[in-house]
Amino acid sequence: DNDIIKSEGRILKGPQIFVSNRRHMKIRKFFNSIAFRISVAIAVVIAATTITVGEIILKEERETLELELISKGRYLAELLSHNVRVPLLNNDRKAVLSIIEGTIISRESIVVYADVYDKKDSLIAVAYKDQRYSSMLLPFNLDRSLRDIEIKEDTVLPIYHLRVPIRGDNLETVGFLRLCITKDAFNRTLVSTRQNIYLIGAAIIFVGIMLGLMAARKILNPILIL
Repeated sequence: DNDIIKSEGRILKGPQIFVSNRRHMKIRKFFNSIAFRISVAIAVVIAATTITVGEIILKEERETLELELISKGRYLAELLSHNVRVPLLNNDRKAVLSIIEGTIISRESIVVYADVYDKKDSLIAVAYKDQRYSSMLLPFNLDRSLRDIEIKEDTVLPIYHLRVPIRGDNLETVGFLRLCITKDAFNRTLVSTRQNIYLIGAAIIFVGIMLGLMAARKILNPILIL
């Protein structure tokens, strides 16, 4: 009992070594037990299922949000093209600028850039939310064959480009409106959804391990008694 052994910089006496070894054996026995292995196997299955279901939900959420964003952008483009039509025909640049600025100025607005051209390819007005978006689009290339709203996703930046013809009373194209709408809110919602899915998944996995361990013990106890 009076034996002294040095271990990892500490001095352990005989009884302390016995308690330490016993505790280590219990922990090792627990991790090597059939019940623990069964519970881990159940947890792995639950984790795989949770991740798969989560990715499916996230994919559907992404598609839904994209459709909503594009639909909102389309509506704003049609509304703006209608509102700037009269001032554009009257060559009222200040009125055109005021209209497109009014759409961008709101903090919650998804529009970060807008410009208006007349039928002679002349720039009438341009507005942007801040300096980051001051040169979002390339110089305008008038395409008179365009009959409906054109929507394209940027290959680098998280934005959509929209272009819509401005129609006169006789449905003649009198100009074009271009918009850029941001995907920032869309991306924030996806990140938040992903985090919620992973948190729920982690909780399910933990509960699964506990329930699996309890179930495994109940199943194995009668067998071990025999």
